[in-house]
Amino acid sequence: MQAAAPSNARQLGAPAIAWLTLVVIACRVVQARSFPLYDDAFITYRYAENFAAGAGLVYNVGAPWEPVLGTTTPLYAVLLGLAVKVGVAVESASLAFNLACDAVIAALIARSLALRPFAAALAVLAFAALPNCGRISTGGMEPPMFVAFALSAAYAAARGRLALAGWMAALACLTRPEGVLIVAAVCAFHVRSRRDALQFFVPVALVGAVSVAWLTAIYGSPIAQSVRAKAGRHGLGPDSGRSWATLVQAFAPYILLQVLAPLTLLGFLRAWRERSLLLSFVVFGAFLPLTYLAAGAKTWGWYYYAPLTATCVGLGLGLDFVRARMGRIGEQAARVALSPLSVAVPAFACAVAVTYLAPDRVTPRVYEPLAALLDKLALERNQQRLLASDIGAVGYFSRGCILDSEGLVWPPARAYEDQAQAAAGERPEFVMLVVNQPRMSAWLAHPVSADYAPIARFSAAGATELNPRLQGLPSSWAQDYIVYQRRDLPRVSDD
Repeated sequence: MQAAAPSNARQLGAPAIAWLTLVVIACRVVQARSFPLYDDAFITYRYAENFAAGAGLVYNVGAPWEPVLGTTTPLYAVLLGLAVKVGVAVESASLAFNLACDAVIAALIARSLALRPFAAALAVLAFAALPNCGRISTGGMEPPMFVAFALSAAYAAARGRLALAGWMAALACLTRPEGVLIVAAVCAFHVRSRRDALQFFVPVALVGAVSVAWLTAIYGSPIAQSVRAKAGRHGLGPDSGRSWATLVQAFAPYILLQVLAPLTLLGFLRAWRERSLLLSFVVFGAFLPLTYLAAGAKTWGWYYYAPLTATCVGLGLGLDFVRARMGRIGEQAARVALSPLSVAVPAFACAVAVTYLAPDRVTPRVYEPLAALLDKLALERNQQRLLASDIGAVGYFSRGCILDSEGLVWPPARAYEDQAQAAAGERPEFVMLVVNQPRMSAWLAHPVSADYAPIARFSAAGATELNPRLQGLPSSWAQDYIVYQRRDLPRVSDD
């Protein structure tokens, strides 16, 4: 049970919880103007639109290697598909779902910490204002839904509603495979008897059995092809070289959070000692990056939504611990922090500042001109193929046959070591390369590159050179692409 509130504290009421939730919604609406969709979001969008059209959860409709489950979030894809089926644009549906899920997250954090209003206000304020949280939420992917289900499972279990917790945890597993960790966390802290186990695990087992049977019947395995492909490309096993970077990205991606990290850790310990209503979620969020490190999985920014949300909770509890020991000054700080404007103004100002300082350059410089070129190429109508490693936007906007060199949706990719070898073996009409040193070097070193001519470049940084010098290119991934056309085809340009 959550510890009793101090005698000088007042419990957070429904109006205050509603206000905190509205602050998060307002910040996300503003942040959506700054942050573009992730390229990977378009993979799920294409699955959703094919599902809505009656083709099922497939990427390349009619391809001989289909059906292939190349998305790790089948529940999110199906829900988006249902929205498309009733006439809602998939991008709008995705942002609406994520906004609703963030509202649920904010309300549950505030409600769970209602006996500690100062901690609740600061936790929700951090959740609303952190640029990384805004970037992930508005990126068009499933983390907000995943976290909403996981947090709901933790809250329901803490309230003794284990059957509901089981349903929520099961849905978290269908949203992302890492949901098994919230099942483990809830079990560790709230399942104390055979009756508890039955209440919690029956819905988990039912949903699990149905989903495994469904996925196996259609795809031959409940494990997504994208998971197997990533494991094959990047390997598994602990990687100490990424440990520090992973932990920083998960818990303290900004200097201020790094300075406040001791208070965040203090908040985690406080949640443990007081058996907070959010304890199982905090443990889940804290251990999630450790499982990535133990598995050696390659991670991307949106993997860290749960740890960042847990960080917000820990920071709120840690700062409240310090405030409670500051006497009258602490009481004054609590009164200021709990006033509506004190919560709304800093969070909203931070969201506006990020939008002003870091406007979205990907959409106008990459997605929109790429969509225009693909409309001109008409890959689907001309029955032409395009080979790419980043298959999200190019697949979504083209609707054509995409050969995925990473093997996420195209299993034959495992026969090739890199994109150049795949181009030599398949001879696609078009190739799209990520412009960085490793990929461009491998491409230019292979004889097949002489058979292709660059026709367009799409760079978030605004670069336009179609034959860039390798010495000036980054060594890591950048949202910068060059599209090549096979030389024996009629020349097409982006003009």
